[in-house]
Amino acid sequence: MSADDGSAAEIARSAPAAPGTHPVDRMLHGLAVRALDGYRASVAPLTSAITSLCDGGELDARSARRLGTAARIAVDLWDSRSWATLAHLSGADASAEIGPEPAAAELNGLARYDEAIDAARAVTGPDQLAVTGRALLELVEAATRSGRAGVAAEAAARLAYRRGRDLSAVVPPGPDVLGALAALGFEPRSDPGAVTLHNCPFHALAARHTELVCGLNHAFLSGLVDGLGVTDTTPVLAPRAGRCCVELRSR
Repeated sequence: MSADDGSAAEIARSAPAAPGTHPVDRMLHGLAVRALDGYRASVAPLTSAITSLCDGGELDARSARRLGTAARIAVDLWDSRSWATLAHLSGADASAEIGPEPAAAELNGLARYDEAIDAARAVTGPDQLAVTGRALLELVEAATRSGRAGVAAEAAARLAYRRGRDLSAVVPPGPDVLGALAALGFEPRSDPGAVTLHNCPFHALAARHTELVCGLNHAFLSGLVDGLGVTDTTPVLAPRAGRCCVELRSR
């Protein structure tokens, strides 16, 4: 980040949306928090904004134009009640509100895997506001069944990253990354130059599918670290006998 970028970030952080401001402004503020400070920090302001949209009575024109965006944010927050409410307010079929992934599921069921890949990718591209786990699962299935191992592995890694990031939001306040890793069963230990993990919760699978499982583990821990807002540590693949294939090193 350049000096100018840093100044812009500090300005954005120092101008929080006031509780009484328009729900759309609060939603945009929450998205700015996510971009600057990560998923975990954005959960509270985004939840507040989405709740305000759902419970605010009659919607004005500005709010009505942003219901689709709000519904995608609700999906990303795992808030199914708000998602259903927003889908109802927008007049859309709740099963179709989150995009074309139901089509991907149907196409997988018909063994039309190339089409299923296209449908799932429509809601899992890098420019999508909210990428749902279901869409990534459909992409993994379609790619696996059509023999496109690289596409399947990439989608699975993104799913693992998302799971780690989302878990960071439910870690009790207070514990640092070591506490979070310990709670997840990794048995972290602070060694010179790195935090090493002396238990792999996925050891049985890793023994048979080492490259795949270690890659997913790396993605999962990357999501967890990013979600916790840890900026001085990064997970790296460092396989060694008798411990997890990932360790955390200083950036």
